[in-house]
Amino acid sequence: MSHNSKKDNTIWIYDIETYPNCFIAVFKELCRESNGKYRVFQDDNLKQLKQFLSTDGLVLIGYNNFRFDDVVLKAIIDGNISTASEIYNFATRIIEPSKGDKEITRLTHFSRKEWGDRTSSWGCIDLFQILGGKRIAGSLKSHEVRLGLFDVKDLPFKPGTVVTSDQITNLIKYCKNDVNAIEALYFDIESEVEVRVAVNQQFPYLNTSALRQSNSSIAETVMKREMEIKAGINLRQIKKPEKFMFNPAFYIDPAIKFITTRNQQLLEQLKTLAPFDVTNWLGGLNDGYLFHVGNHKIDLGKGGAHTIISHLFLESENIIGYDVSSYYPSLLRRLNSCPGGLTLQWLDILNGLTDDRIAAKSSGDQAKAVFIKSLLTIYP
Repeated sequence: MSHNSKKDNTIWIYDIETYPNCFIAVFKELCRESNGKYRVFQDDNLKQLKQFLSTDGLVLIGYNNFRFDDVVLKAIIDGNISTASEIYNFATRIIEPSKGDKEITRLTHFSRKEWGDRTSSWGCIDLFQILGGKRIAGSLKSHEVRLGLFDVKDLPFKPGTVVTSDQITNLIKYCKNDVNAIEALYFDIESEVEVRVAVNQQFPYLNTSALRQSNSSIAETVMKREMEIKAGINLRQIKKPEKFMFNPAFYIDPAIKFITTRNQQLLEQLKTLAPFDVTNWLGGLNDGYLFHVGNHKIDLGKGGAHTIISHLFLESENIIGYDVSSYYPSLLRRLNSCPGGLTLQWLDILNGLTDDRIAAKSSGDQAKAVFIKSLLTIYP
């Protein structure tokens, strides 16, 4: 988040801890040139916490905060929980969700408009989501080690412990340590955060969500809204085709050729097959289509050619690896095609994103180029 667009005292790093008899929320003012001040709130001063959270233009930066820490704070503001035990029980509901818990869903997406005059919502930056979410982001501790931070600590007391006053003091120190780690991580990936700010500006309907959502969520939203805007198509009304037909004669590029006669004959035989439903490929249609490369066999699975090789280590100057940039999007562009049920306007959107990525790479904006690449990978 650009410091030119926000006053320093409205951007805070934060973390919370919940125990049956203790709630702690530690906030640290984001300062580039000096160590920012801390503000610590506990279950005995929730009124002051609510006042702090009503600060106009407030931005909170955390790690996995959008779907946990933020939700707890919103429940406190909403007046549903007001004691340490209630906060702990509510936090447990988030960690161990039951199906159909509508309150958790409602508070996760609680907006300024819904709060009305009771308080103000805050801007959320979730570094966990920006780094890829639960699939690839890793734990905060792993980033502390990567960044070479010296004071890497695990949670000092087992969740569910009834803590003493001395233990509460240690928990506050632990929270401050985590907040310092989040701050260090923020400065480490600040260029990626700036890209998300630019994405929000490019697609205003994201409503700042690019700072708290994964790439897949952003790609899905952009695809749906761009199709509505540019083609007048509501993707929610498009049903998945009952069949996905594959026409070998059309989709197999004539440039694909094998050196050996046997493999080339198999390829030509494959091209003569009538169009078929891809779900039937492994049901018998693939029988006999086994290509040979040296001592290795390559089977045609649903996703393409796959070697049938046991685990081994090879070192040879004769092995050449090829990597196709944005493979599936590139195929769609080359074939001038789009998913079933959509129109070629979908391809125009894909082409626009691809051109943006090429421009970003040419200008040296690596963070933007990597982000758009991730969108393109997810987009189809």
